[in-house]
Amino acid sequence: MADVRTPDELIQAIKSLAPGYYTERDGGDWYSVTAYHDRVAEDFARRDDARRCILWLAGEPMPDGWRITRVGNLSCDLDCGQGYRATIWTRSVAKAFPGRAAELVGNFS
Repeated sequence: MADVRTPDELIQAIKSLAPGYYTERDGGDWYSVTAYHDRVAEDFARRDDARRCILWLAGEPMPDGWRITRVGNLSCDLDCGQGYRATIWTRSVAKAFPGRAAELVGNFS
């Protein structure tokens, strides 16, 4: 089932599951940032997808239509299902979400 939460609902979910995490951009694509200002993912065309990525990393199920297409020591490719790919930074995820990092390496590599 597709995630139909509003932007405000996604923000509230982040506040609950990953306090301090946020999204931002420097005029280009969106990225997901930890509470200590480390990027965990980037290259999102839509801000809500960057928010959904934080929620997935924090333990929610992967959104419908998303899939990991490549796993490496430094990064993973995430197909967001809308014709673009985002980058997940493996080492940053390992520090911020060790359980999800272990799953990435174990299930997708």
